[in-house]
Amino acid sequence: MRTARGKLTVLLLFLILISLTPNIPWLLPSAAVLLSLRSARSMLVRALLILPLSAMIALGAWWSGDGVVAATLLVKSYLSVLAVLAFNAVTPAQDWIAALRSWGVPGALVEVLQFVHRYLTVITDEARRMRIAATARGGFRFDAAAGALGVLFARSWARGERVHRAMLARGYNGKAL
Repeated sequence: MRTARGKLTVLLLFLILISLTPNIPWLLPSAAVLLSLRSARSMLVRALLILPLSAMIALGAWWSGDGVVAATLLVKSYLSVLAVLAFNAVTPAQDWIAALRSWGVPGALVEVLQFVHRYLTVITDEARRMRIAATARGGFRFDAAAGALGVLFARSWARGERVHRAMLARGYNGKAL
C-alpha cells in the first residue's frame, strides 16, 4: 500500500503539472517518459479513445482562432490519459483503493471509483469478446460498428443489473465496504 500511495501521489502531481503547463514544448519530456514504458503500444491505442471528446472541445478553441490552445488541449488530454493508464498498468486496483482510504478520502467517493473501475473492466471484457466474435465472422465492418456499440451498451447494462441484484441478494445496503 505504501508504494501505491507514492505512485498515486506522483500521478496526481503529474496531472497537476500537465494542467498548469502553459504550452506544448514543456510537455515533451513527460511524453517521452510515458512512451518509453514497456506496455506503451497498447496504452497508446487505448488512450486514443479520449481524442474524439477532446477534439470536439479543441474544435471550439480552433474556431475561435487559437490553434495553439486547441493543439495544447489535445496533447494535454492525451498525456493525462496515458499517465492514468500507466498508473493503472502498474498498480492493482485494491492497492490504490486502499491508498485512497488511508488518505481519508470519503468512503462514498472511493466506492464510486471502485465501481467505475469494475464496470470499465466489465465493458472492456465484453468489447473484447465481441471483437473476437466479429473477427471469427469475417472481420470488422465499419457499417456494423454502430450496431455493435448499441449491443455492447445493452449487454453492459444487463450485466450491471445482474451484478446489482446479486449485491442486493448478498446484503449490500449502499454503504461503503
